[in-house]
Amino acid sequence: MIFAFFHTARGGEVEKGDREMIALAVDGIRTAHPDCRVVMLTDEQTSFDGSLELDAVVRHPATFDTVMYDRMVAQAAFVDGLADDEMVVFLDTDVLVVRPVTFARPFDVGVTVRPTAEIGFRVAEGAPPMPFQGGVLVARGGAAARRLFRKAVGTYDRIDLSPKLRAFHPDGVKGWYGDQYVLSSMLGPYLVEGRPSQVTYDDAVVSFLPCDRYNHSFVPGQKIHVWDLLGRTMVHFKGESKVLMPVVADALRQLKEVSAGYMAAQEHERAAAPPCGDA
Repeated sequence: MIFAFFHTARGGEVEKGDREMIALAVDGIRTAHPDCRVVMLTDEQTSFDGSLELDAVVRHPATFDTVMYDRMVAQAAFVDGLADDEMVVFLDTDVLVVRPVTFARPFDVGVTVRPTAEIGFRVAEGAPPMPFQGGVLVARGGAAARRLFRKAVGTYDRIDLSPKLRAFHPDGVKGWYGDQYVLSSMLGPYLVEGRPSQVTYDDAVVSFLPCDRYNHSFVPGQKIHVWDLLGRTMVHFKGESKVLMPVVADALRQLKEVSAGYMAAQEHERAAAPPCGDA
C-alpha cells in the first residue's frame, strides 16, 4: 500500500509547524503499516529533507492560486503510474492514521462521505452541497480508476467556469473547495435516495467510505478521550483542531507502549507458570 500527501510551501521552505505535522502523519502511517511506501506530491520548488522519512518526492507544476486543482492533476498522474491492483491512499497532511487501513470490499476508487448530520454542508446558503470530504481519497491501480481520475480533472475544468459556483467563488474553485465540488458533481446524484456503500460510476466501482471511520474530525476545543478513537481508522485535524494532532498522537503512543508492556508481562507470566497439573 502507498500513502501519498500533497504539500507546497511559499518560497519553497516548509514551515516548522507544517513539518512537525507531516512528521506526525508519517509516523502514524509507519506505525500502522511498517512496510508501506510514503510519497510526497509537491510543486517544483518546495524542499523536503530526509528527516521526514519519505520514500519519494514527486514533483508537478503547481501554484497557490490553483493549488487544489493542481493537487487533483498530481493525484491523477500518480494513479496513471500505479501497477494494476496497487493501492494508494491520498491524505491531507493533517490526517493521522490511528490503526491499519483495511476495507470490507474491493473497489476502484474510495471517497469519504460526511456523516448524515453534515451531508448537506455548504460554504454559504444557496451554494451547492459538498457531501464528500476530499482529505482522504483511495484508488486501486487499473484502467477504471485511471479513467475516473482523468474525468475528475476534466470535470474540475468545467465546473470552475460555472456561473452558479462563481456566484459564491468569484475567483473560481481551483484554489479551494473545487475537489469537493467535483466529487459532488460526479457522485452526488447517487446519494439522492440514500447512502449506498458502493456504486458503479461508468465502469469504476466506487466505495462510499464513512467519514466516521476513515476521515473523522473533532470539534475545535473538544476534549478527546482514548475511547473516542475506537472504530476510527484515520482522524482529520482540520482548521483550528490541528493543535490536537500532537496530543492525540502522543496519547496513542502511550497507549501502545502500555499495551505492549502488558502483553509482554502476560507472556512472561505464561512462560514462568508451571505446566497444568503440576503441584
